[in-house]
Amino acid sequence: MFLPTRFFPQLSLALLGLGFLCGVGEAQELLPGELPVRSGFELVGRKNLPTLSELEALLAKKSEARALVTGRIRVSDTSVVAPRWNMNGKEFQLAFQKADLKQEQSKVVAQKTLLSRPGALINDEYSYESMLIWAGGRRFKMGPGYSLVSNVTGSSQVHVGALGGEEPLSVSTGDTIKRHPSAYVRGTAENPDVQVVFDAGKDLIARSIKGFSALTNEGGKRSVLAQGTQARWSPDGKQLIYVRELYGEGEKRDRVDRQEIVLLTYRLSTPVIVHSGESGQILRSPTFSPNGQFVAYYQRQKGIDPIWDLYVCDIRSQLNKPLCIGKNLVIDTVFEHVGPAWAGDSKSLYFFSQGQREEEYYPIIQCGRDGKKRRLIQYPKHINVANDIHARSWGFGDFVVFTGIDTGPRELYFLVTTGGEKKKAVKKVPTKATPPKAPEEKDEDGKKSEEKK
Repeated sequence: MFLPTRFFPQLSLALLGLGFLCGVGEAQELLPGELPVRSGFELVGRKNLPTLSELEALLAKKSEARALVTGRIRVSDTSVVAPRWNMNGKEFQLAFQKADLKQEQSKVVAQKTLLSRPGALINDEYSYESMLIWAGGRRFKMGPGYSLVSNVTGSSQVHVGALGGEEPLSVSTGDTIKRHPSAYVRGTAENPDVQVVFDAGKDLIARSIKGFSALTNEGGKRSVLAQGTQARWSPDGKQLIYVRELYGEGEKRDRVDRQEIVLLTYRLSTPVIVHSGESGQILRSPTFSPNGQFVAYYQRQKGIDPIWDLYVCDIRSQLNKPLCIGKNLVIDTVFEHVGPAWAGDSKSLYFFSQGQREEEYYPIIQCGRDGKKRRLIQYPKHINVANDIHARSWGFGDFVVFTGIDTGPRELYFLVTTGGEKKKAVKKVPTKATPPKAPEEKDEDGKKSEEKK
């Protein structure tokens, strides 16, 4: 396979950015219990970055999905959880949460690009369970937007902010139990219309804010969309996917009996049920594919053992039934906004397998959205108890980030993978041999002789 040279600078720049420009220096804004550490990047399993010739040789083996390089991003001697790529834009922007050694306080951290040092967005002095979701749609004038939950004021609040802008602003004053924020930006970069959806009790609350700089403590126009939780905007901002909880009857009326995955089209009031779970099953973390045509979610089986499976549904038709593509997965049970990890081309998903574990080592499985083309992707086996996987495309594969434990706290790792598309074998059909033509007979003058009738 010939690798176009235009892709070399893209990968090389990203690797160089990770290798040399993530920032090398003393950690800043330490939380109580943190230890000073020099932040930066280091390779895992090899001493040097792959050369361009090595990359071309690896990428030529399209029948295999493999990690081109594995690395560790050092940010501090604290636990790092919930890394999330910004899927909106060309820059490789990454956000994650880091906590003190006792996991009592937390800090939401983001990188504007892989060429910049991580910077704290907000310090949470009251809670460990913050949630950050990158905003979809248009970018703010000052950069990409995000929404997050924090307990800075002593009670959970939903904030909206932009990288490079001012401090994130609260949009949930007056509501209680705020969780799972999701924002979509319409309008223009100079005069955006920010639409935020989040949980408040049993309701999904929507707030529409005209002009980001004009945000007030009231958080703009407020409305109740539906009863539900864990809402997410589609990549084009035309639909919302969420979990609806249905309560029991009689003595069980205060308990959730079953759940549904529901699709709501923007500005239409009739929801569509994507999947209706059975009594006792738990559904969570519905996530759109990057192309917006599919939804993946986790489903927990009935019973005591917390066994989670991965389902995918084609939402372009109500006749399509969800398909289970992964059983007995490793998922983040604390941070519900960490949903299934789609590949950048929407054709497959990444997850950690409990069923194929080796003690505390969980291999990465890349599986097609149709349940086919399952591939095992190995990484260094001294990285244990891996979790929080997320991916975005780089052209010939994905940048995959995840957290794991080596000898200290939970740290941030990444893989640069190939797509691993299999080549279709072309079956050669044998053809009958054509008999050689007899030489033409010529007379002595060099003219063709006529056949005798």
